[in-house]
Amino acid sequence: MKIALVVALGMLGGCLWANPNSYMRTGIDLQGVAVGERGTHGANARALADGAGVGVAVEVGERAVSRTGVGDPNDYTGASIDFLLRVSLPGVMPTDHRLDRFFDFGVEGGGGGVVAFGVPPGVQGMGDAFIGGWVELGTVPVSGNHGWIAITGSARSYGLDSGWDNQTVYTVAIGWRSREKLTQHDAGSWHD
Repeated sequence: MKIALVVALGMLGGCLWANPNSYMRTGIDLQGVAVGERGTHGANARALADGAGVGVAVEVGERAVSRTGVGDPNDYTGASIDFLLRVSLPGVMPTDHRLDRFFDFGVEGGGGGVVAFGVPPGVQGMGDAFIGGWVELGTVPVSGNHGWIAITGSARSYGLDSGWDNQTVYTVAIGWRSREKLTQHDAGSWHD
C-alpha cells in the first residue's frame, strides 16, 4: 500500500511541471547485474513508463544474496521483483528535451521482495528496499523518430531484511525506448 501511494504521488507530481515540450516515454530493458560486495552476478528484465520526467518501473530477475552476518559463507540464488519510482533530472526541466533523448540521468528508489533458494531448510523470502542513480545513452533510432536503442547503467544500495547482507548492485543494460509529446489532455494543464 505504501509503495502504491508513493508511485501515485510521484506520477501526480509530473502534472505540476509538465509543459508543451514534455514527453511520455515507455521502454523495456535486459540488464546484467553485478553485486559489489561478493563479486556475484545475475540478470533482470525491466518495463518502464514515465511522463514529464517522473515514472514507474517494474523489474523481475535473479541475483545472489548472502547472510554472512549469521555465519553462513554461502551465496544463494534469489528470484526478485522490485517496483521503482524514477525521476529524470533533465526530464523535469522546462527545456525542449532534445538532449535527454541522447543522454539522460536521474535518481530512483523502490522496493520489493526476493525469494532465496537452497537456504536450509529450502526456500526463504525477504523484503528489499533501495535507492540509487542511473544514466542512459540513447543510440540508434528504431521505428522513425519515436523509438531508439538505449544503453543504461545504474548503481543502487539495497537494504535486505534482518539476517541478510545489504548489497551494492550495479547494472548495465540494453533496451528499447519510445517517446511521444505529452499532450495537454495527458498532463491536465501546462506550467511554464
